[in-house]
Amino acid sequence: MHVDVSILEQVYQVDILGRGLDPLFAGAYDAIGESPLQAAARELASSLDKHESVAILTGFPILWTLSGETDGPPGAAVLAQVISHRNPIVVVTDRYSKQIMQRLLEEVRVEARIILIENLVRMPNWTTRFLDENHVKVLIAIERPGANRVGVHHNLSGLSITHLSGNTDPLFAEARRRGLLRIAIGDGGNELGMGLVEQLVRRYIPYGNVCRCPCRQGIAAAEGCDYLLIAGVSNLGGYALAAAVAVLGNLPYVHDAEQEARLVRSAIAAGAVDGVTGAADELVDGMPLTRSMQFVEKIRRLYQRLRR
Repeated sequence: MHVDVSILEQVYQVDILGRGLDPLFAGAYDAIGESPLQAAARELASSLDKHESVAILTGFPILWTLSGETDGPPGAAVLAQVISHRNPIVVVTDRYSKQIMQRLLEEVRVEARIILIENLVRMPNWTTRFLDENHVKVLIAIERPGANRVGVHHNLSGLSITHLSGNTDPLFAEARRRGLLRIAIGDGGNELGMGLVEQLVRRYIPYGNVCRCPCRQGIAAAEGCDYLLIAGVSNLGGYALAAAVAVLGNLPYVHDAEQEARLVRSAIAAGAVDGVTGAADELVDGMPLTRSMQFVEKIRRLYQRLRR
């Protein structure tokens, strides 16, 4: 089905927090050669097959609260809600976001395996075993820490979170070697998949080139991906991708403002905090829930227009 879904980019490609993302938006276009959303949704929709799993990687631990955040898991849940109509879902996250993801998957009524990265990395040949045993065909990372060129994960303040995050980078690296589809969604330059625009992160993002931790090698993630969606807030990129795949794959997309409120509140009830303030308030990256709901409704209306 050939439909131009790139109109959805106008919703999530808004630098809401003023992080200096405009050069990264353009850089992702240049690296991919077309609309990142159009390309990612097209390839994802064409690859959906009930005999293969889609692995969704999410969860970003907050250093000063030892909690997962409200950005990432809701977007992962909505992606799972759409994709699960065709494919089994397996979620990889860390111990700080496990309960959050369990709660959100229940909220969207998706049955999925949740695997802790801390458990995976203890197994020999764990990347190969994970991909083979779960029959993974596609990997999607949304708001998941990505290591810099010396293997250190950082938050946007330039501090190391390596001891908290667990390392999912090797999964993307093994998927790259196998030629599996890798899609990434991020909003700061320090997320898995942002290696596709690493040099731009180093040039334009605070602490991108020189961080505040002892490694001094910057927060810019080194591992790339096939298709990179850079969003003002990662959840919004996840929702837009889910809507675009639903259009191209003729799948249901039901996420609306009411569900958004339930997901964010459920995430907080399960221990999530806002990634900017560290508070258990109704915020997503400092954005009030009411504004997030407005963005969600814009995506829903565009989805309905595209489906006509």
